[in-house]
Amino acid sequence: MQNWTDELTIDHCRAALLVSVYYVEQNMRSTGWTWLSLAVSFGTEIGLQDETRVNYTVEVETRRRVWWAVYLWER
Repeated sequence: MQNWTDELTIDHCRAALLVSVYYVEQNMRSTGWTWLSLAVSFGTEIGLQDETRVNYTVEVETRRRVWWAVYLWER
């Protein structure tokens, strides 16, 4: 990931989710939940919850799976 870009992508959301899972599994829960909040923020910022933004079937499914993974991890 490049940290000097202002344009968020689905990769930012996925990376934040994976970092969150890592920290929670390492028993660093506070840090894990902080990264999870970033993943949720990134996902909502790029509109992962809105399936009407993209017409390409594979991308719609990818966005749906990432959004639900973030959502379920947060719950």
